Order: sequence, then C-alpha cells, then structure tokens
Amino acid sequence: MNRAYTYKIKPTCKQCETLSQCFGCVRFIYNWGLKRKVDTYNETKKTLTYNQLAKELTALKQTEEYGWLNDCANVCLQQSLRCLESAYSMFFKKKNGFPKFKSKKRGKRRYTTNNQRGTIRLTDQSVKLPKVGVVKTKVHRK
Repeated sequence: MNRAYTYKIKPTCKQCETLSQCFGCVRFIYNWGLKRKVDTYNETKKTLTYNQLAKELTALKQTEEYGWLNDCANVCLQQSLRCLESAYSMFFKKKNGFPKFKSKKRGKRRYTTNNQRGTIRLTDQSVKLPKVGVVKTKVHRK
C-alpha cells in the first residue's frame, strides 16, 4: 500500500530556485508528452505509450537544446509522464475530460516523486530530496 503525506517545507533561496526549475521541467514534460500524443494520433490514428514517451524523453535530455532537463530529478519527469498516461487512459474510459495543457500561471506548483532506492529521507526536522538537498520541514505527523 502506498501512502502520501503533505508537509510544509522551508527551503533556502537556492533550494527555491531548484524547486522552481523542477516545477517548470515537470510542466514542460507533461505538455511535451501531451503534444506528442495528440500529434501522433492525428497523423497515424495510434497512440503513444508511456514506454515510448520515456524513451523519447531520454533522447530529448541528451540533446543540447534540452540539456537543462538534466538539472531536475529523473523520477519526477517520469512521474509526470505517468500522470499524463493516467489522465489519457481515464479520458478513453469516459471518466474524465481530455487532458489539458499545464499553465505557468494557473495551478499549483508541485511535483511527485517516489522513494526509489532510498533517495528520500525524512527526519524530525528535515527531508532530503533528490537534486534539491536537505530541506527544513514542519513535520506534524509521524
């Protein structure tokens, strides 16, 4: 069983910049994946799967133009593609509307990551996040 907890963090200025960049990268990858899915469907009437998009993401990160994607943790970029895949499949199951492109100005600034190989560590006063470092945290539940 997976559990999710929400905590209030108190990042430094440098950590705020890193987190802001991660939010932007996650939004960009979601929008890029959605555009790729729509374009591919319009051209070939077939849809791209998560695995195909993940392979394209790896190739995209190796280009010079999109090298800035390497500054963000890989797991959150992949999780963004998983969220897109979930939204896309829910649309075809007639449970939700068609996925919308994410906006810079609207919506919450957040990203999802998982504790792959123990990269996230929570203590009484801080949390260690990949590529961000140790961030002070207000832990209100164990």
